[in-house]
Amino acid sequence: MNKNSSWFRIIGIFGLIFGIVNCFTIIGLIVGIPTIIGSIKFNKMANMTENEIIANKSSVITWSVVLCICCFPFGMLALIPALNIDGKWRDSPYEPQAPTFEEIENEKLEKISNLKKLKDEGLISEEEFAKAKAKIITAN
Repeated sequence: MNKNSSWFRIIGIFGLIFGIVNCFTIIGLIVGIPTIIGSIKFNKMANMTENEIIANKSSVITWSVVLCICCFPFGMLALIPALNIDGKWRDSPYEPQAPTFEEIENEKLEKISNLKKLKDEGLISEEEFAKAKAKIITAN
């Protein structure tokens, strides 16, 4: 099972129903058969491990596009997990990441440590050290 198993299973079931209904007409076969094949693929993907899904990412995206062409609503639903397989969609390098609490605290400790070195070397007074330290501690 993978983190997108539920999505894959839902897409597989609804796509299969949609494909079967389309196959009742001769013209519908053109859309129905690829939809049924894609739905079967998505049902198989629901049982894959996370590593298998990542290894087959291009196949997932390809079948998502096929479903977009054959049955628009289910194809759009298929694109959601397909574009987020390895987490790259959510963790885009273009989105600024807020620093964690630990990173902020470590930065503050480093600044205070540098101030202490300046004080120990006699470059700043005890009063300047205390003011700067208070400023660093109260900063967000």
